[in-house]
Amino acid sequence: MLQLKITAVLVALLLSSGCSFITGSPPKALSRNPEPQEMISPVLIYTSNCDFQKKIDGIGLIGARTAYPAAYAGEAVCKALNAELPGAMDAVGVKAKFKLREVDPKTARPLTMKEDARAVGAKYVIALGEPGGFDGYQQYGPSVGLHIRLYDAESGEYRGWAEVEYPISLRDFSSRGPAVEGQRIGADIANTLARTMLKRCTEAYPYQCAKVGTFRLAEPRDAYGK
Repeated sequence: MLQLKITAVLVALLLSSGCSFITGSPPKALSRNPEPQEMISPVLIYTSNCDFQKKIDGIGLIGARTAYPAAYAGEAVCKALNAELPGAMDAVGVKAKFKLREVDPKTARPLTMKEDARAVGAKYVIALGEPGGFDGYQQYGPSVGLHIRLYDAESGEYRGWAEVEYPISLRDFSSRGPAVEGQRIGADIANTLARTMLKRCTEAYPYQCAKVGTFRLAEPRDAYGK
């Protein structure tokens, strides 16, 4: 049973990451609606409510030594990201409104997106997934990952998708609560997302966008976002 769970997790991670050796070349970078140079402001940003209690309570004895720090990492990054986002957006002149929500296992699409966006005058919506900690397996080291999805609030169309992943040391998250590394990762995601509202990276591969400090929103492939 444990092996089946591990296999399922790895398959999900690989399929969602857009790895070229499984899915071919990465999906093309988003080139219109919005244009790469178009400033996205005002914008409505949905963030996780960072309720990890059920996930932490569900950790069993098998693998607990690494599973707990991985869950703590996700929670620490989540809370740091939510705290850093308003300041990061203000710093680059982006007018952003934020709304907390619970994770919906059926869809990433915010159910009241059109109404919420209309209330704040936002043409586009960013839906941030819940940061997830991975405790590592074989050649895959521990990490914290996050999905970013862009929607056209007027048409409801799912426009763009990006995945963010940071390698971590589980020792940095040995106890539950705020962590220096969690704060660093949360701040980096917030600042990079803020710059992405000004300009999107259009390089052929996501890793090439590190030099410009913005995310690469690509044509979406995942059904969960629709």
